[in-house]
Amino acid sequence: GDYDTAHSYFLEAFEQLDQLDDRDKAMPCLKYMMLCRILDGLSKALGISASGTMGIRSDRAEVDISGMVSGKRGVKYAGRDMEAMSAIAAAASERSLKDYEAVLAKYPNELQDDLLIRHHLKTLQEQLLESNLIRIIEP
Repeated sequence: GDYDTAHSYFLEAFEQLDQLDDRDKAMPCLKYMMLCRILDGLSKALGISASGTMGIRSDRAEVDISGMVSGKRGVKYAGRDMEAMSAIAAAASERSLKDYEAVLAKYPNELQDDLLIRHHLKTLQEQLLESNLIRIIEP
């Protein structure tokens, strides 16, 4: 998918909802923005093409959501949702399926209650599993 485009749409929605102080609707947008950055970083590291084929480019995925977490808005929206997404980003950055599964167990409500997040985290899990299998069988 085109995660940059999705990120920009979620950013627009988030900024408007943040200005209206509608935290309940702004938080999912912020989580979706973070998810876009996570998936985009992993896709680039794994060399996943639009057709879904893979070509590992790096042992680490460059997943940088620090600006979203540490910025003014990140502080305003701090809490378990932000912690959960940051932990998912760290697991994706390390390409660690073990860490990923630990995060899912630690933050079930924050990561499994939202259908969009749950769906894309399943995709992320499949990408992590596939990249780990490729890493094992590569010479």
